[in-house]
Amino acid sequence: MKQKWTILFVLLLLATPISYAQEKFTISGEVFIAEEGKLFIELHNSQDTWRAMIRPPIFRAIEPNDEQKKAAKVLFKFEGVPAGTYAIRAWLDANRNGDLDRTETGHYKEPVGVHRFFTGEWSWDRVKFDLNQDISGLLIAVGRW
Repeated sequence: MKQKWTILFVLLLLATPISYAQEKFTISGEVFIAEEGKLFIELHNSQDTWRAMIRPPIFRAIEPNDEQKKAAKVLFKFEGVPAGTYAIRAWLDANRNGDLDRTETGHYKEPVGVHRFFTGEWSWDRVKFDLNQDISGLLIAVGRW
């Protein structure tokens, strides 16, 4: 009887990493900046945080150094990101209050950009992408659109 419990315990132990293991990926790229301010790069995994302008759990806050300011670009990398659906928004906090400020009509007061270049509304459906492999070379231009 003790041997059966030992075998069962070992089998459960061996099966646990398989059932809980999830692939993790890296997302990297460059953000082009043309103004002063603290740079926020947000990796959203839900339409709710994207729409509500809530800072997602995965983000980077970067104070560009002199070299980055001179080059007008900042490199970024998110590592260990689980597979899923995401969207990336970057913005410069020009007044350094920690918030992406908007007008009463919802327009951005501060430079902002997304990981895809297009005109029109930056809705979740237009900017989301599926992450199922490493992604590199993303380009984001922040500006006052």
